[in-house]
Amino acid sequence: MKAVINSFFHFNIVDSLIIVAVSFVFYLLVKKLLLDNLRIAKVDKRINQKGKTYIAAITSLIKTAFVVITTLILLQANGVHVTSMLAGLGIASAIVGLALQDALKDFIRGLNLLSDEYFNVGDVIEVNGTKGVVTEFGLRTTKIRELITGNTISLANRNMESVSVDAGNIHLNIPFSYEIPVDRAEKLLEEALRRIGEQDHVSSARYLGLNNLSDSSMDYLIEVRGTPAEQLRIRRRALGTIMQVFEENLVKVPYPQLDVHTDSQN
Repeated sequence: MKAVINSFFHFNIVDSLIIVAVSFVFYLLVKKLLLDNLRIAKVDKRINQKGKTYIAAITSLIKTAFVVITTLILLQANGVHVTSMLAGLGIASAIVGLALQDALKDFIRGLNLLSDEYFNVGDVIEVNGTKGVVTEFGLRTTKIRELITGNTISLANRNMESVSVDAGNIHLNIPFSYEIPVDRAEKLLEEALRRIGEQDHVSSARYLGLNNLSDSSMDYLIEVRGTPAEQLRIRRRALGTIMQVFEENLVKVPYPQLDVHTDSQN
């Protein structure tokens, strides 16, 4: 540590600026190479999703490595014997190690998330009660844009223990009154599903069958598949289409009713 302090009194500004400039230019070249590979990968959507994830993680790792290496080169260029300094840090190293425990946990968890392919950039995931689109993945943090609010939140990788990737399947229970025959209900659903299947971001819409016999209605189950990031919009439009078919065919949505009988006395 004494050598580091003494070096500040003999700081070589010109050499230090050259080292920083060369290191920064080299970092920009490496980063540009990665971004060029990402643009090429856009030809294939599947490769693009995985490419974004790997490139984001590698960029984060390279950035950290450049900062550490440049710092060590600067110290060496200004008369600090880096090898001796690192060997003599002793207690200070232990203190710094304890302070960086959380960062190390984030880094290790980030490597696990990356190597095990939990998710890719662009996937819709649910973690710790938060559901959103993965917009950025790094070895320390993962950024998610919430589907409901549109807010972007940053999660430490060490806190991402249970991650669920949404496949984009939406299941809806459609209630019909008991007075409506099953065959008519299914024909109305077929028409609604045909219209839903023609909407943007929808890959398929299908009828799964009678799902429940409740107190006031028969519930029919349908499945709509589409782009996971657009599932809220797909759900709203699907429900709107179903209501439109109901209105065109004079079908009312059933709701719970309570019949009250009173005894009248003369």
